[in-house]
Amino acid sequence: MREPEKAVFTNMCMIYDNDGNVLVQNRKKSWCGIAFPGGHVEKLESIVDSTIREIKEETGLDIWNLELCGVKQWFNDTEGRNVCFLFKTKSFSGELISSDEGENFWIKKSDISNYKLANNFDVTSANVQAIMIIEDLVVAGFALENFATDAALSGENVEQTETRKGVDGKMVAGVIKNVYPVTITLEASSPSLTYLEMLRTAMQVNNKPYTVTLTVFTPATKRVTAFTKGVLRSCPAMPSVNRTLQPTTWQFDFESCTTSQLTA
Repeated sequence: MREPEKAVFTNMCMIYDNDGNVLVQNRKKSWCGIAFPGGHVEKLESIVDSTIREIKEETGLDIWNLELCGVKQWFNDTEGRNVCFLFKTKSFSGELISSDEGENFWIKKSDISNYKLANNFDVTSANVQAIMIIEDLVVAGFALENFATDAALSGENVEQTETRKGVDGKMVAGVIKNVYPVTITLEASSPSLTYLEMLRTAMQVNNKPYTVTLTVFTPATKRVTAFTKGVLRSCPAMPSVNRTLQPTTWQFDFESCTTSQLTA
């Protein structure tokens, strides 16, 4: 039997508000540069509890309603496998302080790429670019701007294979073709709404769908994702009016999706 693998568990949390700001930490002890606050999971401590504790120790803020965004892992010769749990929340209270780990301060999420980031910290979506082309209406294309902070652009899981087991107990499988749903969430002040509302109006007036192409550039992962032969499936009549105007959600279905690696 092989020896159990050593693992070190850590956490990190992006704290944000409704005005497009995120809390960052200019780390100075190790892994220097701009990152989000976080730290190590202690023995017998839960992942969420460790994140709440680390944020309190490093920023002075109490946080709750944490949402798990992802898990990142890497390896080194001294610690073995490192596993970092990535969270985000806009639920916080308290007075912001700095700590020995580094200075904490608020910046616009859209400006984060202008700072000297910690090594391999470029996991933010702030510098993602999305270009949409609408058949006959906006053939030159336009950039999607002012994404909502807690929900920007998402693609749903798409079933790729149908499987079943025969009477002999063996599984058979076949590839199936499905549409690729994409949800775009924009702030009520987004200039991109002019084009999307134009699309909605044209569909109603002319009683036909218009073909849409969406290209997403993600510098953090050096990938380009192209969605083609799409149509607008659902959209709001107007932003919801609460204490402030709420983001609007636009849902598209695409026939195909391809991803390629950026070469530069």
